[in-house]
Amino acid sequence: MTRSSSDILVHFVDCLLSVKLLTRKQIDQILADIDGLDGAIEQEFHISAYEFLAMYIADHFQYEEICTLLANNREKLALDLGVQYYFVEMLIGKFARDEERIINLISLAPDQYKPYLEMRYR
Repeated sequence: MTRSSSDILVHFVDCLLSVKLLTRKQIDQILADIDGLDGAIEQEFHISAYEFLAMYIADHFQYEEICTLLANNREKLALDLGVQYYFVEMLIGKFARDEERIINLISLAPDQYKPYLEMRYR
């Protein structure tokens, strides 16, 4: 059975919470502009939610932590290709001026995204 974009987003946020990468309060603050996770789901702002989460993570976590996040969630980040791509793109974009890091981050991304990421960042 195919899962909806909303279900996949909720599951991904639950994963971020379960590994204690973010707290519920942080997620509510990050997504406040789109009325939180509930607003993102109700208004179908899935891409915006992923972008906001990625921007926060890129600004508040170290490169190594971002590498680990991508490596540990490759499969989860390929469940909704047309939507979750923007999460990965935003994370990688933080390091756009560092070619070595870009190459490494792209290597950690889901395989389906690599051609697009390479065109964008290389």
